[in-house]
Amino acid sequence: MKLINLLIPFFISSYLFAKPNECNSYIIDSKDIIKVSFCDPNGWCKVKNKKSYIKKFLFNKISNHKYKLHTNISDRQKTYYYELDGGVINKYDRCISTQKKTKKIPIKKTILTNKNIYEKGLLYYKKKDFQNSYKLFSKIYLQKLMDAKFNFYYGHSAYKSGHYEMALASFERVEMAEPNNSRIKLEMARIYFKLEMYEDAELRFKEVLQNPTIPKNVRTNIELYLAKIANITKKSFTYVTANLDIFYDSNINFGSLDDEYNIGDNIFPTQDEVSATAMQLSGDMVNIYDIGSKNGYILKNKISLLINRYSNNASYNLGYLAYNPSLVYKIDRYLAEMEFGFDILTVANNIYMKTISFKPKVDISHTSSLKSSLYLKITDKFFKEKDLDAYQYELSYGLQKLLSPTSYVVGDLTYLFQNKKNGNRIDVDYDEYKIDLNYLNQFTPKYSWELYMDIKNRKYKNYSELFVSTRDDKSGTISSTFNMQLQKDLKLKIKALYNRSHSNQKVFSYKKHTLSMGVVKTF
Repeated sequence: MKLINLLIPFFISSYLFAKPNECNSYIIDSKDIIKVSFCDPNGWCKVKNKKSYIKKFLFNKISNHKYKLHTNISDRQKTYYYELDGGVINKYDRCISTQKKTKKIPIKKTILTNKNIYEKGLLYYKKKDFQNSYKLFSKIYLQKLMDAKFNFYYGHSAYKSGHYEMALASFERVEMAEPNNSRIKLEMARIYFKLEMYEDAELRFKEVLQNPTIPKNVRTNIELYLAKIANITKKSFTYVTANLDIFYDSNINFGSLDDEYNIGDNIFPTQDEVSATAMQLSGDMVNIYDIGSKNGYILKNKISLLINRYSNNASYNLGYLAYNPSLVYKIDRYLAEMEFGFDILTVANNIYMKTISFKPKVDISHTSSLKSSLYLKITDKFFKEKDLDAYQYELSYGLQKLLSPTSYVVGDLTYLFQNKKNGNRIDVDYDEYKIDLNYLNQFTPKYSWELYMDIKNRKYKNYSELFVSTRDDKSGTISSTFNMQLQKDLKLKIKALYNRSHSNQKVFSYKKHTLSMGVVKTF
C-alpha cells in the first residue's frame, strides 16, 4: 500500500507535464536528417514522400537532397514541419497541448495560386528538371487544357519524365490549336515510337519530312527513326522531294560592275550584264535502311538532280546530278556520318566538271535546344579543261539553336582551300573564309519565313602579271524566303536574293539579284 501511495503522484505528474505524441510529428530537432524532393525560389523545401515543407534557411545541406538543422539552433529552439492544404501552406511554429488532444496553431498562410505553380514549374522546366516540372504542371493542367503553350511544356516534361501517354494527350491538344506545327508532329512521332506504335510513328515522321524548311540535322535524326522502324517492320524507307520554280536572274553571266577596266595603260570594255528568266526542276530521292541494332547504324543513299533551262540563253543552261551514299551511326547525343559523293555538272548540255568527295561529319546535341556540327570534306575535281583540275579541302563548324518550338537559327564558319593538280593557271589556287547565318520562323501553322546571310572572302594565291596584283574577292549574300502550306504535302515558296562581290581586280566585281516562285512537293 505504501508503494502504491508513492507511485500515484509520479503517474499524475507524468500525465500532466508530458508532451503528447501527436505534437512530436510536427517537431524537428537537431538529430533529424530531412530528405527533400526540391526547393523552390521562395525558400520552401518539399519533404520527400510527405505533404510537408521545411524552411530552407534554418537548415544546412549535408548532401544531395538531405538537410539538417543549423548547429547554432539550440534544443529549445525547435522548428516544425509545414503542410500544404487546399493551395495554402499552414506554418506550425508551436503546439498547444491539452489533456485530451494536441491542437496545431497556424501563424501565417501563403497562397499558392495556379500562377505560382505554373511559374515554379516553368522554372524547373528551364533548368531541365522535368520530373519536378511535370509534378507541378500536373496539379493545374485541368485548368489549362486550352492553353497550347502550357500543353507543350507539360507534354515535353511528361515525355522526358517517362509519362508517354500523358505527353501524347498534351501534344494532341497543341496539335488541335496548331495543326501544321512540325515540332509538335515530331514530338508526337517520337512518343508513338516509344509506345511501339510504329505505323503511327512512321506517318508522323513522314509528315515532318514534307516540310522543306526543317534543319538538316533534324532531317537526319528523323531518317534514323525511320530506319529503325524499317528494320523492325522488315522494310526500307524511301521519300522524294521535288521542286519546280520559275525565276529571274538579273546577271546570269556575272557581268562587271564597271563599264571598263585597265591593264597597264590600256583600257578594255567589260561584259554587259545579261538578264534572263528560267525554269528550274530540282529534287532529292533518299532511301534509308537500318543495318544495326540498339544504337542505330543506317545505310543512306541520296540522289539529287537539278535541271535549269533559260529562255533564249541555252549557253547558260545547267544540269547537275549527284549520288551520295553514307553510313550513319548514332549513340546517345552523338551522331556520326561518313558520306561519299559522286557529282556531274553540265553547262550547255556538255559535261563541264566531275567530282569525287569524302565527307566525315559529327553532330553533337549539347541540350535539347542547342546542337553543333563539324565536318571535313575532301573533293577531287576533274574539269573538261584539264588545267582546272584541283583538290579542294573544306572544314566547317556550325551551331544550331532552337529559339522556340517553331523557330531556330543556324550559324556556320567555313574555311576551304584549293590547289591545282597541274598547269600554270593563276585562277585555281585560293583560300576562302565564309560565315553564314540562317534563321527560320514558322509564325503561323500555315506560313513561315526564312532569312539567310553570308559573308565570304576568297584570296587567290598566284600573282597576276597582267593586273599587277594578287586577286582578292569579298562578297556577301542575303536572301528572304516566304513559305505557305497549300496542302498537306505541297508548299508554295517565294524567294528573293541579292548578291554582290567586290574584287581588287575590277573586272571580277559584280552584283546580281534573283526572284523565284515555285512549289515543293513531297512524296
